[in-house]
Amino acid sequence: MRAEGQAHIDRIEAALALVRRSLDWERAVRRLDELNARVEDPKLWDNPKQAEEVMRERRRLESAIGTVNEISGEMADAIEFIELGDTEGDDAVIGEGLETLALQGERFDGAFSNFAGLNCVENLAPVARSLASLIRPGGSALLVVFGTFCPGEWLVEGIRRRPTAMFRRLTHKPVHAQMGGNEFSVRYFKSSELAAAMAPWFDLAGRKGVGVFVPPSAAEPWISRHPRLLSVLETLDSRLSVPLAALGDHVLYRFVRRADG
Repeated sequence: MRAEGQAHIDRIEAALALVRRSLDWERAVRRLDELNARVEDPKLWDNPKQAEEVMRERRRLESAIGTVNEISGEMADAIEFIELGDTEGDDAVIGEGLETLALQGERFDGAFSNFAGLNCVENLAPVARSLASLIRPGGSALLVVFGTFCPGEWLVEGIRRRPTAMFRRLTHKPVHAQMGGNEFSVRYFKSSELAAAMAPWFDLAGRKGVGVFVPPSAAEPWISRHPRLLSVLETLDSRLSVPLAALGDHVLYRFVRRADG
């Protein structure tokens, strides 16, 4: 494989690997199989609201998984085309294959990483580089990460008498975490750190707090037993989530891909 073609392949494979990790690929494929089976059950439609949620999740997973498989298939076809051109000494065929690989490098209008998946990443720079290889100029990367200054968590963890958990987001070191029997590390990135990692390819276009007044999940099930209070907090969130973004349990960042990156 020519160096130019291999560079395109390496970039596409790195980007696809990032997408697969963000989807938790094997779990996502199993989940799609489960949803497809549920859709075939006529009893699902006895509960229209639940059926709508199932269909929405199914469409989302079908789109994400289908896109990854489509790109992988197109890349394999382009590689086969280039190898055929090499064998036959046909530069036109080789050029067409290389052009296909180059176009695959920037084919998405945007990308979305939800609810702190990136906080399990040690180094954001490779993530930003892979996103830049996937997103067209002018496209957006929407990234939801943990906030680093969350009064709601201070309050909840203070009531639960867990002082270590109250201020864990202020540390610069990885924080040990456990979920579902799995152990992993969480890093709490400052806004400036995230912006710096994205800066070679993206401009920060805005941010919005998620859970500025609505307390974090540690407040469950107590907060759900007080629907009126929760409604008031949700209203405050909707009105003040932009000016008070830095106080959110999570923060949604919008980055725009530059043409010169």
